[in-house]
Amino acid sequence: MEQSTIHAPSYNSTRFAHAPKRSYSTLNRILIDTKRLIELSLFVHE
Repeated sequence: MEQSTIHAPSYNSTRFAHAPKRSYSTLNRILIDTKRLIELSLFVHE
C-alpha cells in the first residue's frame, strides 16, 4: 500500500477521491429506498 502511494500518488489520489463519492451515493440511494419502503408500509397499515 505504502509503495503504491509513493510510486503513483496521482493515481491513488484520484481513485480515493472518486471511490467515497460513489459509495456514498449508493448508500444514500439505499437509505432513500428503505425510507420510502418504510413510509409506504406505514401508510398501508394506517
